[in-house]
Amino acid sequence: MPKTNHLPEQSEKQAGENRVFKATKFATEATKRKISDEELCEAIAQIQASPKTYSVGGEVYKKRLNDNMDRSIVLAKGGTHWFYAHLFQKKNQDNITSKELDAFKAAAEILGKLSGAELDKAVKAGQFLEICHECKTDKSKQDESKRAQTKK
Repeated sequence: MPKTNHLPEQSEKQAGENRVFKATKFATEATKRKISDEELCEAIAQIQASPKTYSVGGEVYKKRLNDNMDRSIVLAKGGTHWFYAHLFQKKNQDNITSKELDAFKAAAEILGKLSGAELDKAVKAGQFLEICHECKTDKSKQDESKRAQTKK
């Protein structure tokens, strides 16, 4: 499987900008399930728009993907860094267990302490793939462009 890494050059990164990552195991499963990076980035935008809807507590979110056939577990770091950590099919598992939730909360806490440089190092080491910045799909960029033109 070729790695798709949309990691911008270091000079392009801004402090506090949204960055979205997927764990390598998640990436493998998402590819098998035909879940695109675009769908993942759009899902993050939906979580950001309504975090309480998707929150399961402790910077852990559950989001439906792939026409509601799959569930993803997303870990957050201060609302600016998002990590796809786990993917499961609804037909095989209704939900995560309380033990799994506790483990995801602990992982979110650890990820929350990583600096930008440490995240970059993890990407270079192949632990994560970075898939999008600013969580804006082409559609949302077009919508913004239309709104800006309307205001003129």
